[in-house]
Amino acid sequence: MRYMGIDYGTKRIGIALSDEGGMMAFPDRVILNIGIGASAKEILSMCKEKKVGMVVLGESRNFKGEENIVMGDIKKIKEILEKEILVVYQNEMFSSAEAARPYRTHKGIRERGENKMLDASAAAIILESYLASSC
Repeated sequence: MRYMGIDYGTKRIGIALSDEGGMMAFPDRVILNIGIGASAKEILSMCKEKKVGMVVLGESRNFKGEENIVMGDIKKIKEILEKEILVVYQNEMFSSAEAARPYRTHKGIRERGENKMLDASAAAIILESYLASSC
């Protein structure tokens, strides 16, 4: 089964896909967040196109384990998506920081233009984490 990983953000949504066997995760694309309903529709279209069987959605929590502000929108998009496809949460803590690591210079500053796929890389980390924990 192929899986889709999602790193949901208020401006951009990172998308990752697994191989057909569900063993490895790869960054796929970043889409603009054009609203919960429209973004959900675009994601469902990708799921059909890529024959995705399950979506792994990053669960946004702070260090205390409490939901972050964006979690309200994540719950709404999950509610829409799960009408057509199985959706599970996976903790996304540190996924964006981990994804950004290769793009940082020795001074700790991101180089311009090199982080276009950063959100998709974070989605791949979320998906990899889920795949590793479900084996």
